[in-house]
Amino acid sequence: MAVDPKQLIDRLASMKSKRSMWTSLWDDIIKYVTPRQTLSSGIAAAGSSKMSEVYDGTAINGNTILASGLYGFLCPPHSKWFAFKAKDPAVNETYDVRQWLLSATDRMHEELAESNFGLEVFSLFLALSSIGTPCMYEEAGERTTLNFSTKHISEFYIAENKDGLVDTVFREFSYTCRQAVQHFGIENVGEKVRKSYGANKYEESFKFLHAVYPREDYDSSKRDSVNMPFASVYVGIEDKEVISESGYKEFPFMVPRWMKASGEIYGRSPSSSGLADIKMLNQMSYTIIRRGQKEVDPPVNAPAYMEGRINQKPRGVNYYKEGAKDRVEEVKSGGNFSIGMELENQRREFINRVYFVDLFLALTMATKTMTIPEVQERLQEKLIVLAPILGRLQSELFDPLLYRSFELCKRAGVFGEIDGDENLVDAPEALQGQELEIEYTSKLARAMKLTEVSSFNAAMESIAPLVQVDQNVVDNFDIDDIARGIMERHGVPATWIRDWQIVKDMRQARQEELQNAAMAEKVGQAADIAQKLSGEVKPTSVLKGMEDAGVTAESVL
Repeated sequence: MAVDPKQLIDRLASMKSKRSMWTSLWDDIIKYVTPRQTLSSGIAAAGSSKMSEVYDGTAINGNTILASGLYGFLCPPHSKWFAFKAKDPAVNETYDVRQWLLSATDRMHEELAESNFGLEVFSLFLALSSIGTPCMYEEAGERTTLNFSTKHISEFYIAENKDGLVDTVFREFSYTCRQAVQHFGIENVGEKVRKSYGANKYEESFKFLHAVYPREDYDSSKRDSVNMPFASVYVGIEDKEVISESGYKEFPFMVPRWMKASGEIYGRSPSSSGLADIKMLNQMSYTIIRRGQKEVDPPVNAPAYMEGRINQKPRGVNYYKEGAKDRVEEVKSGGNFSIGMELENQRREFINRVYFVDLFLALTMATKTMTIPEVQERLQEKLIVLAPILGRLQSELFDPLLYRSFELCKRAGVFGEIDGDENLVDAPEALQGQELEIEYTSKLARAMKLTEVSSFNAAMESIAPLVQVDQNVVDNFDIDDIARGIMERHGVPATWIRDWQIVKDMRQARQEELQNAAMAEKVGQAADIAQKLSGEVKPTSVLKGMEDAGVTAESVL
């Protein structure tokens, strides 16, 4: 079915209208939290001041710390933060499968490190903790296998599917006519762009629409770009013409939301939750700064006839007649500076909690009197609060990002040769047809998992007295499963842990060795008895009775 450009432009207008109610909130957040960004309503005038009304940087600093904490604890650039696994646990126990998955994980980390992922995902986290709805686009790179681009909130508009997941992104952006010709080709752009380009008006700007949405009717048996699950349509808005139509096998946009209220598709953020306190603190700081200025350089009262003759320079002298009441005097404000500072610090403390500053700086903020268990307990309390956010980040950001990255790397030959159906030829046979899943191994993911280890340790401390009474209590534990689970939750590399089948074979061999040793001992004892039985038997010996009864050495053995 042919794409109707007017229909796409009308849908863009509808999405704009529905999103317009968010503009005021986002502009306030950008003004006080990320003032260096352009407003959500569009690009500000070039060179305009963006910090002229900001008098306190607590929210700016808190937002940066939260974004840095998410980046450093969820997807650090210089350490492994995820691993590929087969969905079937039994397949993961196979040695060659584990080796292949480990190699694929290493290659994926290398590809992400070589790309611009680190720069763009940090920009995404800054937008996530401020605006609440960031958007990142992933495509095959020209110089690197993967390329990422985080879009500004003023550019994109989203829609959800029936499951509440974003599956549609309309992005409105501007190109100069020169950029448009470079991207689409002179033969594909609209008439207005061609005329501008032909008149050498290279810097004239035009608006374009990039619409990505699920295709409802396509032939999956065909391999061309217009029969892929997701449509990719570029439209020239001024000319109302389709410039190009192609598609994606996976949805190329990642649109995580910090948290989402019922009936809303755009997310809310820590900044939106603390915006009232952020604005209040900014006003407090403004008032206290003015109060401080009055203390340092106070206003003065002076007689009207001295207008223009008052000397306020350092060490300046203003003369008056002896006994005269008219003189230059400082105005005493009488305000309570300390109360203002106390109220200001209360707001700062609250705003820092909103941005989880105490969580990500817990170790540096810990006093010398705090023991390690106390630090761990405080971290666990914070992680419980952060757990729903991390779950949403995994499902809306990292899962789709890594699955698409894997497919792009696979098509680029990073993991070896693929066949016509895009199956990996060199992958172990046990992995053929297996669906892969992602296990997250970052510091924050491990900290979440280590809460289970802490719970087990606490349970063992409570159970220890019972074990002293009855050691059979230990039979309730699967020691092997506990040991392997603790190693996994501490992030021990999979190659350091033996295959379960190898462990069972080692134990069986050890048991057989013990059985053979016990049998050899019994045989030795029997041989000793046989030797004694084969000797001369005294008439008065008990053995004489056994001999008379027909018991021989051979029958004993």
